[in-house]
Amino acid sequence: MAASLENFTQAQLEESTRLMQTLLNSPDTREQTLRLIKKKTNTSIPEIDAADSVRGDIAKERDERLKLEARLQEREILDRIRDERTRVKKEHDLTDADVAEVEKLMIDKEAPISNYAAAAKVFKASKQIAQPTSHQLKPNVWDMPEKDVWAAGIGNKQALNKIALEEAYKAMNEFRSGAAK
Repeated sequence: MAASLENFTQAQLEESTRLMQTLLNSPDTREQTLRLIKKKTNTSIPEIDAADSVRGDIAKERDERLKLEARLQEREILDRIRDERTRVKKEHDLTDADVAEVEKLMIDKEAPISNYAAAAKVFKASKQIAQPTSHQLKPNVWDMPEKDVWAAGIGNKQALNKIALEEAYKAMNEFRSGAAK
């Protein structure tokens, strides 16, 4: 059962009053004490009401500022993207459709490319036709060198392998000695 102030002694009442004054006069407990009194008595306390009003105004202002900052940041990002698209389009002589393909490379799940310039280089490289090399234009034909060295191995694979190994060692020794260039 809750104690009533009527049952308190004079010393208890003084102690209770001193505690309440301490709580109300201490900057770190004043607001919480006033909030508890307001909650328990359901009365208006101007100091708390004003603080709540100011905090509400500050919260609204903060929300508006954060929204504005987000819009400014979004605009800055979009401007940067637009400028980068224009620059890469001009530098790499790309069309709008080409730039769309470059952007697809940038967001590829398996191998994303982080910037327009690198993605444009990859795109351009993927569209180039490979230049044929000379060995693709004519067949490779080898003549049997020094017929007197290799003649013993013609038709005999083991003999050819042995001759090839001897010739390889001979060539390696020439390179090591500096005789071959």
